[in-house]
Amino acid sequence: MPVRKVYKGTDLLSSLDAETFPDMSERFEKRQPAKFLGLTPEEIGMIRQLQEPFPLTDEPYRKIASDLGITEAQALERMKALVAKRCLKKIGSFLKPAAIVPEIRTLVVWQIPEEKFERIGSEIADFGEVLYADRRPAFTEFPYSLYTMIRAGTSAELEVSTRRIQDRIGKWPYRVLVTTRELQKKRMKYFPNELDVWWRASRHVAETAYC
Repeated sequence: MPVRKVYKGTDLLSSLDAETFPDMSERFEKRQPAKFLGLTPEEIGMIRQLQEPFPLTDEPYRKIASDLGITEAQALERMKALVAKRCLKKIGSFLKPAAIVPEIRTLVVWQIPEEKFERIGSEIADFGEVLYADRRPAFTEFPYSLYTMIRAGTSAELEVSTRRIQDRIGKWPYRVLVTTRELQKKRMKYFPNELDVWWRASRHVAETAYC
């Protein structure tokens, strides 16, 4: 369901940018397909390298270049080429899940009247345990329009948090949406080496099929 307004957090649950709901259809109509300019083998090698753990050194790009057997200047030029082709947006690093303390998050949705959102939206953001909050369309079958991601270690802690929130915003109906199965959490990996291995073993089958 599209997001109408974000009250706290950034893109944790967003399916669309918060401020673009009114002209959503117009944006989709004007959207132009991306032009793929093709990638050189060297650029593919750079993409593979950038997907590896980011070097924790004072000169990370020199380490990346060394791993590729090129100079730092060449490595930066290849990155610029990827940016120009819109194949690279930004470069950053993140902690592996095992390196941080696990945090239990639970999605709680609230049935809030339309005229109450102006006040409740700002109040819900004041709670430290609320990591994310946004407004979405409500439906007859699912009349919940305020979505909150709440940090709570146990169900008892979650209940305490929801009661504290209700004491502040009012006794509005809410529903706890518990995750029953996690289907995907890994990041997309482009041009994996395993694909090359598969292609070398299966190329003759593909070529025969399309002859």
